[in-house]
Amino acid sequence: DIAEIEKQIFTVEAASYPEDEKASPESIHLRMHQVPHMFLVVFDGSTVVGYICSTRSVEGTLTEESISHDVPSGKNVCIHSVCVAEQRRRQGLALKMLAKYKEHLTSLGKDVCERALLMCKQNLVDLYTKGGFTMVGPSPVVHGADQWF
Repeated sequence: DIAEIEKQIFTVEAASYPEDEKASPESIHLRMHQVPHMFLVVFDGSTVVGYICSTRSVEGTLTEESISHDVPSGKNVCIHSVCVAEQRRRQGLALKMLAKYKEHLTSLGKDVCERALLMCKQNLVDLYTKGGFTMVGPSPVVHGADQWF
């Protein structure tokens, strides 16, 4: 049941971000239905234990504009969330998900994805570096109270 999956995804999202940063159920629903090929959900049986979701942009960097909506002709994938359920964190699942997601994006070809972009908080820079991303520096995007990189 897709509604139950969306509910579980939102529960993981809400446990992963502060109130002023988490995506709304409506945003998650739109991403799942507008850009399903940019959504990866990991299950343990029928329980959602993690997910990654993205939209596309024509901009080569993450900006307020590039992360505000999906641009179907965009070849830059803007990763919005890499979330793991609390009980499954610090077990390597996020790195496995990132590897699978990058493999999926590569399989879509350069006509769909030239590069994947994300921003994260300071405490997650090492995770994403291990996952193959390159730290560029502080992000100009303001989303919540904390600095993003």
